[in-house]
Amino acid sequence: MTHEDSLIDARPMSASLLPEFDPDPALWERILSGNDRRLRRRRNRRFAGLGVCLAVVVVFGLRVLQPAEDVGDGVHAVADVRMESQDLQDALRGNGNGRVDSIVQSRLRLLDRDLQAAYDHGAGDAELQALWTLRKQLLEALVEQDSVSGGHRFTRI
Repeated sequence: MTHEDSLIDARPMSASLLPEFDPDPALWERILSGNDRRLRRRRNRRFAGLGVCLAVVVVFGLRVLQPAEDVGDGVHAVADVRMESQDLQDALRGNGNGRVDSIVQSRLRLLDRDLQAAYDHGAGDAELQALWTLRKQLLEALVEQDSVSGGHRFTRI
């Protein structure tokens, strides 16, 4: 056997030389059903992805559309009490006789220190509102005491 004989014949083959192939009669049916299954799975994945995206949009949309009163109701209450307290303090300064009791001053300083500590450690609205309410009540008592005493100012000449 020579080298040329061992090589495959490189001549082009004609289709008539190929063997006959009789496929299974159900082959086309299996091919078509496989394609249908693949298309259904792809469509189901698309709908599932669309459903997930829609759910995410709905959840975030509901969070954004919540009324501001429900979200920050405690914040508004704390701010209102704080403003009232500051107004009372301003009124006390304007009408005061300068003779604020040292016990009351020390209580006011303690409340201010407690308020600052509460803000420093990130206290909740309930704790802040309670502290501001105490401060407001103390200042109301001072303003009332000042108005009862006549609110006279003594000036040194």
